[in-house]
Amino acid sequence: MKKNKFRIYISHLNEQTLSSIDQLKTCLDTQFGGDYELEVIDVLNNPGNIKEQDEVFATPTFIKVSPDPVKKVVGDIARKDKILKLILDEE
Repeated sequence: MKKNKFRIYISHLNEQTLSSIDQLKTCLDTQFGGDYELEVIDVLNNPGNIKEQDEVFATPTFIKVSPDPVKKVVGDIARKDKILKLILDEE
């Protein structure tokens, strides 16, 4: 079971979204060497997959699910600085 779990909510898959997800995976691979789980949820195509506890009100939303504490980045997931702070548990 992977210790580092992340979830990203998107509104639809397009070229820009796929590019952002690839960049995100590169950051995660660099930090965790594959020891992570990333769940991608398209809220338009699969609204039933939205996790109630995630309280998603906008897309994209990137969530560090575990280990605690749970943290979120809402908006531009291409902002590598914000993503790294979340991944590394920096304030």
